[in-house]
Amino acid sequence: MSHSIHIIAADGAMAACMMGLMDHFRVANLIATRVNGTEEPLFNVQLLSETGKPVRCANGCVIEVAGDFSAVKAGDILFTPAFMISGRRDLKEAIPRWESLIAWLKSVAPDMHMITTACSGSFVLAEAGLLNGKAATTAWWLSDEMKRRYPAINVQSDEVCVHSGNV
Repeated sequence: MSHSIHIIAADGAMAACMMGLMDHFRVANLIATRVNGTEEPLFNVQLLSETGKPVRCANGCVIEVAGDFSAVKAGDILFTPAFMISGRRDLKEAIPRWESLIAWLKSVAPDMHMITTACSGSFVLAEAGLLNGKAATTAWWLSDEMKRRYPAINVQSDEVCVHSGNV
């Protein structure tokens, strides 16, 4: 049985966080089908945007998506990408652009098997309240800002990866 993984595509996101994951899961599927001797992939991976329309990445590239958020079902895995955030000013400008994504994440989070992110994407999850009372990490240069802005999060500055609950 395949696991459904949805990589969230959003304007201003870092292309590598979306496309790199697509490549990694494709390789994982190739290995899994060879090892398991089956045709069924281990992961069903889709790149989705809120509207199903292409998104413009931080580097200016436009990326096509497979559909919109309605493809997400209970028990799926979500990955929110990192954004080009260098500090407090960039974050202040980005948060209003994430409003609808944040609201949607709040509404689906309880039904997801797992929600993941990388680097500055942790601020999206923090704004959605999904990291409150949990351990989390972010890009090293943003750790102090995360601690200042979200005191309810146990920021693990020296950790590369943190797993807390379904996040």
